[in-house]
Amino acid sequence: WHTAMGKTLRINDRVAVTVGAILQDFPSNTDLPVTIMASFATIDVAGKYSASADWVSTSSQMACFVVLPPSNSPATISASLDAFIRRHRPKDDQAGATLEPLSDIHYNSQLDNYSGSTFSRNLSHSLELIGAFLLAIACINFINLATAQAVNRSREVGVRKVLGSSRKQLLGRFMAETAILTLIAVLGAVLIASLLVAPLNKLLELQLSLNWAADLSNGLFLLMVWAIVTFLAGFYPALVLSGFNPINALKSRMNAGSSRGISLRRGLVVLQFVIAQALIIGVLVVASQMHYFRHAEMGFNRDAILTVSIPGDSAVKSRLNVFRQELLRQRGITAVSYSFMAPADNSSMNSDFRFDNSPTKTPFSASFRWADTGYFRLYGLSMVAGRIYQQADTMREFVINETCARMLGLRHPQEAIGKKINLWAGQHVGYVVGVVKDFHVSSLRDSMQPVVMSSWKSVYSTANIKVNGAGPTETVAGVEAMWNRYFPAFSCDYSWLDEKVVGFYAQEEELSVLYKAFAGIAIFISCLGLYGLLSFMAVQRNKEIGIRKVLGASVGQIVLLLSKEFTLLILVAFAVAAPLAGYFMQQWLQQYTYRIHLGWEFFVGAGLASLVIAAGAVGWRSVQAALANPTKSLRAES
Repeated sequence: WHTAMGKTLRINDRVAVTVGAILQDFPSNTDLPVTIMASFATIDVAGKYSASADWVSTSSQMACFVVLPPSNSPATISASLDAFIRRHRPKDDQAGATLEPLSDIHYNSQLDNYSGSTFSRNLSHSLELIGAFLLAIACINFINLATAQAVNRSREVGVRKVLGSSRKQLLGRFMAETAILTLIAVLGAVLIASLLVAPLNKLLELQLSLNWAADLSNGLFLLMVWAIVTFLAGFYPALVLSGFNPINALKSRMNAGSSRGISLRRGLVVLQFVIAQALIIGVLVVASQMHYFRHAEMGFNRDAILTVSIPGDSAVKSRLNVFRQELLRQRGITAVSYSFMAPADNSSMNSDFRFDNSPTKTPFSASFRWADTGYFRLYGLSMVAGRIYQQADTMREFVINETCARMLGLRHPQEAIGKKINLWAGQHVGYVVGVVKDFHVSSLRDSMQPVVMSSWKSVYSTANIKVNGAGPTETVAGVEAMWNRYFPAFSCDYSWLDEKVVGFYAQEEELSVLYKAFAGIAIFISCLGLYGLLSFMAVQRNKEIGIRKVLGASVGQIVLLLSKEFTLLILVAFAVAAPLAGYFMQQWLQQYTYRIHLGWEFFVGAGLASLVIAAGAVGWRSVQAALANPTKSLRAES
């Protein structure tokens, strides 16, 4: 890399810079993925970032990093910063500024960050909580099975006590057994986690790595988990086993079916299925919300539209008309339009303005969509009043949307026609000539925003290309070839609009996959425990089943006898899980302005799914016990 020193780079084929230093690579998980650094004055030579020249405009492409003195709190600095800005802003502009800790930019989806990847703290806490629930289910399984099988070890406990072992020694022995089992499980989990890092990185588009030897925090975390799980899973069974009376144990008078044991095991089974059913309800709600996002109407046509980024170079802008004509001659392309951005985009330009000769600015900021007149037909935008503005290279006429008209206090869209819009202290003045039907300019998390539209060729940075359904691959190849012919100095950066819209919800889609996996694991663990308990009960009630069969009980009656208690427990668990999951999922849905209705079908579906899955888990074991030869069980020694 030493050979790069002193070499010349050209930024946007316009600004020449010399390589003066080589930065060490930032970590892969940084939110400041720096590849090239240059002074602001250097890259602003063409005035591209003109928002830096006033106190009103803001741009997501610029940020100011401030190191606060230790003696001043962020709240104090924010208060003085607001007063400082008010001294420089126009009197009718009351906007202020806020400080955001650098450590928070990874979690703030509203402000975004330079890596383009934010992760909600709530989502992070949700995943941590689900992981804790899965551990709890596993611990419950261990407790249930260990206490249920305590009878089988009663003689061992009696012999050890007769030979002089104290309860404290037995307690330590049984806890040590649990510790060894948990340690084996932890080592197995480390191996599985290492194997799953690659697919998880692919799913979440991350670069996670697990360096167990070098990262001390990972080792301490595993040690803590091992200790906690050992205590939670092993203490109560060890307490029960070490507390057996040696005389009764040696005489085989121990009974695993004491009322206390049954009550505890029932309660643990209920808790287990409360967690599992709550996760199922959550998965159904998340999947339904994602389906709604994918198929909801955005207010514009988004199918088969290719968007190509246009550089800000003046030479490129001068050839756009010719480029459009050549594209329209290409087979597979039905329309081409230039705009600042697509109707819905990750970025936006927002500003307030003066309306109808008002002395003050609007109390809200509108989202501006600069576009040529072909934009309306290409995206299927329909007018509810007036007409489309006339084709021009500069702002002369304006079109607003229905929401903007309502926020301006107009009772009918027609009232907006002929009203004046004064933008940026008179830099651009024109009249409203039409009102367009509402369309979404961002994801469905947000409410419908006010929109102002006009033509402004100098800021067009997107070519919108409508492609017919046949041969999209060949059409894209043709667009790239045409681009390389007219703009060889710039790469052809394109994307499909429908994929961009779906990408608004990429994080939710990824987490939906994880939720489904977690719910599946929870159900699997719960059913394993259910199967183990039923197997133990079948052995304990072996003679009872034999007697019932001799007295004429059918296989169906025996299966019902063994299954009805678990069915009742699952129904009790559902009665607890449904309101809890309903409350938390309703809170989750509140973050989306446009959301599904949380209806009864989610709860009924989750309840039926739990019953069917549980029946599948214990059904065969129940049938197996019911089909057993009664003579063998009745001959068996007590």
